[in-house]
Amino acid sequence: MIKKLTAAIICLCLLVSFSPAFAQSDMTTGDAAAELIAGWEGFSAYAYKEGPQWYIGYGTSCGSGEYPGGITREEAFALLKERLTAFENAVNRFLRSCGATVTQNQFDAMVCLAYNLGTYWLSTSRTLGGYIKDGADNHTDAEIVNAFGVYCHVQGKVSAPLCRRRIAEAKMFLYADYSGDDSGWVWLTVDAGEGDTESDVYFYQEGKPYGELPSAQLGGYRLEGWYTADGTRLLDSSPALRSVAVTARYQKEEAVDDFLIFPDVKQGEWYSEYISFLVDGGLVSGCSDGLFHPERDVTCGEALKLVLLACGSGVQAPSGGHWAGGYLDLAISRGYLNEGEITDLNEPITRDLIAKVASNALGLKASGAQQPFTDTDKEYVQALYDAGIVDGIGGGRFDPGSTLRRSAVCAIVWRIMNSGLY
Repeated sequence: MIKKLTAAIICLCLLVSFSPAFAQSDMTTGDAAAELIAGWEGFSAYAYKEGPQWYIGYGTSCGSGEYPGGITREEAFALLKERLTAFENAVNRFLRSCGATVTQNQFDAMVCLAYNLGTYWLSTSRTLGGYIKDGADNHTDAEIVNAFGVYCHVQGKVSAPLCRRRIAEAKMFLYADYSGDDSGWVWLTVDAGEGDTESDVYFYQEGKPYGELPSAQLGGYRLEGWYTADGTRLLDSSPALRSVAVTARYQKEEAVDDFLIFPDVKQGEWYSEYISFLVDGGLVSGCSDGLFHPERDVTCGEALKLVLLACGSGVQAPSGGHWAGGYLDLAISRGYLNEGEITDLNEPITRDLIAKVASNALGLKASGAQQPFTDTDKEYVQALYDAGIVDGIGGGRFDPGSTLRRSAVCAIVWRIMNSGLY
């Protein structure tokens, strides 16, 4: 049974006042959510003491002398519903204060979190309260799950039962899922050692690549990587198959001369000029391990964002539950891509597909000269070649079906930005 914070802290949180604003009518918690809370808290027929506070039933606070004869499950559920009112009022005040509108399942999930945690998170801008103020639809599913999941500690340590409860609450918020099921997401517990990291727990979609592992900083050292207890190193491309704990390993920084951009990008490599330009401009950055990985594949989402921004499109808001969804929507709406050509923004993009996006976004037309490549006759490839933005891989080949590397996308973006076309 997972206990709540002490009643004194919760009561203090409930006293937080919010300025009035126009918003939806006050809401109450549905029975399905209340039943989930009851299941998570567990039942005690008799009062018990935790710290300075006494509790009974489904984790509701009470006085030390109350209910000397105990309480039935029916009475405990009625008491739970009665005590939920204070948390409902706090959430409703918060929603009025920022003019936010939420659905019933979102409200229920917020009350579930508040009953277990208190309400201080409502005024914390960088987590769930801030996301709701921004508009929850402006944030990805992963951001929402992590906003719930960060509150999973007992006495300063990550608690697996709380992680599972936070996932279930997030699924209620996102998908109106009242099953209490915590499948579909896993968490990574990180130990940065003597270094610093933003959090000690991160949540990822089960079965998908991590995408970006946490960063860690330690003066005079760079992060080599994150390792499991058996010595396995996780990579950004590693699939998140289960919840694991990892520890940071560091390498002492060596003197870096003017000929190095990253330890794995040396001046004089064909791509170093492009990477250096984009890094200096803040358009691209290294990976969580302190390296650039120029030969690593670029995802469809990453490539779309970089190329469309280079072609003059503005920053796009997340869409469809993905941070790069707005860029895909833009490409389809403007005819740069056809519906269905990209079905997974986390998958690597091909050289052919990025050529199509870039050529169409720039409005290029082929010159009509002889096609420069023997393995493709696509006009958009020839148009980009004519403009000096793409080249082949040797032997008269473009290799349209191969994936695009981080080094290659930097070269394309650099050439677009320096072409005068966008």
